[in-house]
Amino acid sequence: MFGRHQALLQFLLCVAFIQTGSAQTATLSKDSLEYIVNHHLEEDTIRVNALIDLQEYYLVDEFEAGKVYIEEALSISKKINYQTGIGFSSNALSSYFLRRGEQDSALFYTLEAIEVFESINEDQNIYAAYNNLGLIYKNKGEYEKAVEIYKRMLDRLDGREITPSFAIVYFNIASIYEAQNDWENYEPCIQKMLETSKELNFTPGIIEAELGLAKVAMNNGNNAEAFNLANSVLTLAQDSGEMAQTAARAFYILGDIYYSERDFRKAIFNYEQSLEIYEELNSLHYAAEIYLKLSDLYRDISAFDKALKHRITYHHIQDSLNSLERVALIEELQTKFETERIKREKETAELENLKLAEENRKGRGILFGVVGLLGFVVMASGFYTRQQKLKKQNELATLQLEESEKRLAIEKKKREAELSAIRSQLNPHFIFNLLNTIQGLSVNGDRSAANKALNNVAVMMRMILKHSQEAFIPLRSELDLIRIYLEAEQLRFGDRISFEIMMDEEVEDEFITIPPMLIQPYVENAIKHGLMHKTEPGKIEVHIHYLGEDMLEIIVEDDGIGRKRAAEIKYLNPGEHNTFSTKANQDRIENLAKESDSEARVEIIDKYSETGNPAGTKVRILIPTNLGNQS
Repeated sequence: MFGRHQALLQFLLCVAFIQTGSAQTATLSKDSLEYIVNHHLEEDTIRVNALIDLQEYYLVDEFEAGKVYIEEALSISKKINYQTGIGFSSNALSSYFLRRGEQDSALFYTLEAIEVFESINEDQNIYAAYNNLGLIYKNKGEYEKAVEIYKRMLDRLDGREITPSFAIVYFNIASIYEAQNDWENYEPCIQKMLETSKELNFTPGIIEAELGLAKVAMNNGNNAEAFNLANSVLTLAQDSGEMAQTAARAFYILGDIYYSERDFRKAIFNYEQSLEIYEELNSLHYAAEIYLKLSDLYRDISAFDKALKHRITYHHIQDSLNSLERVALIEELQTKFETERIKREKETAELENLKLAEENRKGRGILFGVVGLLGFVVMASGFYTRQQKLKKQNELATLQLEESEKRLAIEKKKREAELSAIRSQLNPHFIFNLLNTIQGLSVNGDRSAANKALNNVAVMMRMILKHSQEAFIPLRSELDLIRIYLEAEQLRFGDRISFEIMMDEEVEDEFITIPPMLIQPYVENAIKHGLMHKTEPGKIEVHIHYLGEDMLEIIVEDDGIGRKRAAEIKYLNPGEHNTFSTKANQDRIENLAKESDSEARVEIIDKYSETGNPAGTKVRILIPTNLGNQS
């Protein structure tokens, strides 16, 4: 598994191969770069270089925060045709998607970076892109291609002064052998990496090599040596305070050691320590694999309820990753295709204009010499008319390009908001609580209720994953999901929660379509922030009716403790999990309003009793009724 965990070395690769993104800002501190980004707002190479260098400070343990900087750098670079910036930004996004485990998206940006670097003869910086390409092929199981890439890199590096680049390449080749369980070839590569790193006093390389030797020792049955190496690395990582990813891998290896020795309690502790780090870093791919490992462990000790919980979470994360990766890749490909098509049309019009101008120049000489002034006026008028026509075509192509880019930017923002909203749903904490409830029903002998509840969970997960592939779904499907969700919550809270879904008879819920997961998050918030902390029973009501001829009003109302009291409780319990970002849904609805040219909006209203005390929250959603029919 952890042959793929190379985020730390990917960061150092940027330093070793490319010596940061720009000469202007390479030696600046994080504070200095942040000052430039916050005060130099002009979209030029200075801002691009500062954004590229700044994101490197986030690449290891805060890579989600760094993504914002690199996306802006790529956008500006393309706008001003700054090829070096495009290359660096594309490769940085490739590293980001590698960390996320989204291989196809990583491949898209890596190939873009290589194409740019080759076009501008950036021989030094292209190594980082080739390194990512090798990682992608390895992660996709195309080991021969990966080895070929790394051998090509070693050939290019041959004869140069030894740098950390050599250690990194040896590490990557070793990881390919590890993925194939070829420990005989793995060990020499790790030893070579260790020798090179010690010669250069390259501390991160030494640490990674020692982790690799711990795996070799464990594979050879020498758990004592593996334990000492992994513990040594863990101590270094924890003392540094900046090597969370390395600590996660060390915990995982310690978990494997204890698992092999059947010390299940310590194995679970170390796996969960590793899992906590990966979830905090949002490294979903690696977190999923730990859930799978824990599921196997719990199965081995006959804790089947926990084995089931971890297995379900593993499949949920895997399905979510596959869904998000497909959507993101399709979106990027569509954006690139549309933009380049309009650009080609513009370039063609410009070439025709130049050609016509040249014909005009030649034609003027002929006309003056042969036809005379009158003929020249007639012909020049014709040429001028053609020139004006082509000029208008050129202007039209330019406008089309600008409109296309604006439309694609809106579409991208919309998709990001939708993905952010979908990612927020069905969090593991809800699943764990629900499965604990199911376990309690089973232990108490109520197997019929337990089976029904488990079936509801499976149906709900399938519905959410299916809906994440659609731009619009029938209103009835969303209401079915809400009903199943609320029934599941009633299993947890019993009589403390009741609900009612009311819809006017004239509302055709099978024909009206809405964006997926539009209503459910507000229902979930009503429980978590409104009813959960209420001492007496509470109720949620969902009302749906037409507002005029072309608008639908959806109201989610609860009689909970109100937003102010909920905020106070959250402040006193900062570690409490946040199940849904209302900002994400707000963005989706704002994008709907722009696209449909409608008054679509969401309003959140605080309710008060006659005595002025908080009496719950009311969410009012207005959307057009013809969303699914728009082109």
